[in-house]
Amino acid sequence: MAGGEGTRLRNITTTPQGIVIPKQYCSLERPSCLLQDALMRARAVAMSSHVCTVVAAQHRQWWTSAVADLNESNVWVQPQNKGTALGILLALLTLEMRNPEATLILMPADHYFRDEEALRMAANLACEHPSSIYLLGADPDSPDEELGYKRQYFFPLTRYAVPRPHKSTRRYGAFH
Repeated sequence: MAGGEGTRLRNITTTPQGIVIPKQYCSLERPSCLLQDALMRARAVAMSSHVCTVVAAQHRQWWTSAVADLNESNVWVQPQNKGTALGILLALLTLEMRNPEATLILMPADHYFRDEEALRMAANLACEHPSSIYLLGADPDSPDEELGYKRQYFFPLTRYAVPRPHKSTRRYGAFH
């Protein structure tokens, strides 16, 4: 999933010429951009020929090189960014037409993980139970009003939405 605008990090993703680059196409002072990291993550749990991505047409100048090693039919382009939910819907509908029995893992391309191995192990564990739905998450380093939070568990997802706690009750990624 790489369609967003990355507005929260504008202050560090704007070039000296004033061009705002969506964060998923930024390297953040590392060799690869966040989208390339997500594709690498996906290849750790799926065959390369099965790795796909959803991108937005208006970002073509940034994603073309990042997805150069993917089969063209595995790059699903949204005509314009309409949010995460519609990007997921595009992936679900495209995959349903291609292979109704496929297992799907959604990996946002605008996240950085320090412990890639732990994430890979969790994704592999979820793949062992393809008829279940899992929500994998990482503990935040600090509270942030703009981000959602997860409860501390790893088992099949039974509730689809966890409301964001009010900032007065939020404490370092935990509910109190």
